[in-house]
Amino acid sequence: MMLARVVIDVLDSKTGTTVPGARWMPGAGDSRVFAAEKDRFTRAIEKLMGGDKNRPVAFLCLSSECRESYNACLHAIEAGYKDVLWYRGGTNAWSGARLDRRTPERMSW
Repeated sequence: MMLARVVIDVLDSKTGTTVPGARWMPGAGDSRVFAAEKDRFTRAIEKLMGGDKNRPVAFLCLSSECRESYNACLHAIEAGYKDVLWYRGGTNAWSGARLDRRTPERMSW
């Protein structure tokens, strides 16, 4: 049985909505994430992914100009995840396509 893709919004903002089904890890894509934060990030992702490093995971933030989701992808790859996707358009592209947005479940990390 293949598990569904996990979607994580890493935007560190107060907007409150994102793509339906996404989890929210504010600040997880910060470029200044150091060893202690990377360890916390890795533990949080591991729990969310059920320890399956082959399970697809997609990261997003605001737009293609926002690098937070790109950075989160790099953190996930560094942690050993194999199927890491970057949704470059972010919530701006999602809203631009007039797709529904929802309040995400916030992940403590």
